Amino acid sequence: MTGFLRRAVLMTIFAQRFALPGGAALQLPLTQVLMIALTVEGLWRGILVVRTRLTLAYLGLAAYLFAVTLVHSLLGFGAHPTSVAYLLVLYVPMVCKLNVQRPRGYFTHMMRFYVQVMTWVSIVGLALFLAQFVGVPYRDWFALVVPPQLIQQDYVTSYGLTYGSDIFRNNAVIFLEASFYSAFAAVAFLGALLLHERPWRLVLFAVCLFSSASGTGMVVIGVAIIVLLLQGSVAATARAVVPFAAVLVLGASTPVGAVLLGRLTEGSSSNSSTYFRMVLPYEMFLPKVVESGPLLLIGHGAGTIDDVVQIRDLIYPLVPKSLYDYGLFFTVAFLAFAAAALRSRYAWPPLTIGLVAIWVYVGAGLLATVQVGLMLVFAAWWPTTDPVEPSPDDRSDEPLQPSTPTRAGPP
Repeated sequence: MTGFLRRAVLMTIFAQRFALPGGAALQLPLTQVLMIALTVEGLWRGILVVRTRLTLAYLGLAAYLFAVTLVHSLLGFGAHPTSVAYLLVLYVPMVCKLNVQRPRGYFTHMMRFYVQVMTWVSIVGLALFLAQFVGVPYRDWFALVVPPQLIQQDYVTSYGLTYGSDIFRNNAVIFLEASFYSAFAAVAFLGALLLHERPWRLVLFAVCLFSSASGTGMVVIGVAIIVLLLQGSVAATARAVVPFAAVLVLGASTPVGAVLLGRLTEGSSSNSSTYFRMVLPYEMFLPKVVESGPLLLIGHGAGTIDDVVQIRDLIYPLVPKSLYDYGLFFTVAFLAFAAAALRSRYAWPPLTIGLVAIWVYVGAGLLATVQVGLMLVFAAWWPTTDPVEPSPDDRSDEPLQPSTPTRAGPP
């Protein structure tokens, strides 16, 4: 079990820039291949079991999608069956859960392992980022080592703090974009908070999130803090806010700080990346969805949102894409399926809801393999009730709380 969970963590962190060769149009992310492989391994070895009701719901969604795609094709709407297949393969692992009676210790162990790995990754990434300020130019070391045909294309892996800047945002080399690193650093920050790690780890992850100059991790932490407040976890909220606020205040006078603080209000500017990623897609596609008439219910066809995009590299979040491609019926049913899959008494709600926030609102969430991988590892695979195999390393069934020390979990 511990080896399985560690491989899942390593997959989400280190595999995301790799792709199976075949050209940009035919590339298959290695993360997705490993997700399926881990699922098959888990089922074969009894580490994972299938959730019957979720599987029936998943099969119903699949049958509906194929039927609607056939209708779209017969009507000449140009639906892309490969897009349907990609979607269904990506989410099939969500019908599984871990086969262990009291997973509390295993969740703690996995989170501690993730925090430890991200600590070393963040130290290396921060060192490379800070080296730019003493004259060492940025280089994409990953692309220098890995053959181009094995690297995912069409991602802005390296870009400056501002247009034309010689200082590049921190993506710790191995992440697809600085925004992905921002999300992973935010998860590590929350994990360190949950495990009562030493304050320097909280500061490290806050600084690294800050150096990515991306708002994605800010969304994760912001939503998590709101959930903590609603839960009445005042002490945990204070432990999260103090180091993060200190880093923001101290960094506000730096070039990175000016960029990051500016991103808090740049959504109103039509030439900003925040507007491009988090405002423009809704402005472009939600009116088209509303004007669809009867197609609002069944959508225009899988992958057809690409056919109406007139702006290069425009990213469309989950809701506009799902509504436009698949319609209202599927979107509501799919979100209900995801909510059922992510509901767990063992995963930590502030983290789960923070991940859901960026999955739904930020970036191309519907087909974002890395985000789906994060939700699998930190939420979907953790059961809602006790399965069958008892774990002597975990004595408590009480919900995990950040206000009290937690056990290290299995050795």
